[in-house]
Amino acid sequence: MLEARLELSLGELELRLDLSVGAGEVLALVGPNGAGKTTTLRALAGALRLDAGRIALDGRVLDEPARGTFVAPEARAVGMAFQDRLLFPHLTALDNVAFGLEARGLGRLAAQARAREALARVGAGGLAGRRPAALSGGQAQRVALARALVLAPRLLLLDEPLAALDTLAREALRDELRRQLAGFAGATVLVSHDADDAKALATRTLHIEAGRVES
Repeated sequence: MLEARLELSLGELELRLDLSVGAGEVLALVGPNGAGKTTTLRALAGALRLDAGRIALDGRVLDEPARGTFVAPEARAVGMAFQDRLLFPHLTALDNVAFGLEARGLGRLAAQARAREALARVGAGGLAGRRPAALSGGQAQRVALARALVLAPRLLLLDEPLAALDTLAREALRDELRRQLAGFAGATVLVSHDADDAKALATRTLHIEAGRVES
């Protein structure tokens, strides 16, 4: 379970947000550009430090400035799929998915075996040998999702996972995401500009504007 009180300033944005997401729950953050949605994900992932507040996942405190507590991103049980996917261009899809496992000390062969399983689970098993330049947008997003899930996270962060896809790819990936999230035991926070995507994927929606929950 995720419990977070986020307080941070980034440029003109003043983020003041309380979040509570239970196991198996999918919370969608919706709102206009600049509202603080992606900033929220980055704070939860550890890419941004809080100025004040607290983030706890399954009772483990990840960030609490008042106590000097900060857990590095790679040490958090958090998986994130970004809108622009951020796949390593020189690595195959298989090696992209295996990368995080190897970085955490798993041997190459074992990491690749788990990566193959993760790719197969998201319908991308046939893409293992391709590099990102040879993938469509929908295919690349499936690989990014596999890379996030292969780490067996307790918190899954999805930043506009269906953006910039054509209609057919969007519908197919939405169906796949719905299936994956239905079987995911951890908490999920999803950012979306599309109300239909949020409605299809989320169990609960939170509208934020200027860094705060819109009343």
